[in-house]
Amino acid sequence: MRDEQPHPARYAECPECHDPVPQPGLCRSCAGVAPRPLAVATDAHAALAGAARVRDALLAARTTLRPHGRLAPAG
Repeated sequence: MRDEQPHPARYAECPECHDPVPQPGLCRSCAGVAPRPLAVATDAHAALAGAARVRDALLAARTTLRPHGRLAPAG
């Protein structure tokens, strides 16, 4: 077994907002060079959307199950 050095991290972290940055230091948003990107969804919104997808998948699977719990043949 050879002695392997751990690989350096590919990204550093902005000390202000903790976003990944390619080099140590402030990100462009915290440095005031670029506008802050908008968040796509908050945790609650993401959880609600995920729960809706799971519910839809379960309902779809339920309609394809036979009474004995076995999958019905497709087509």
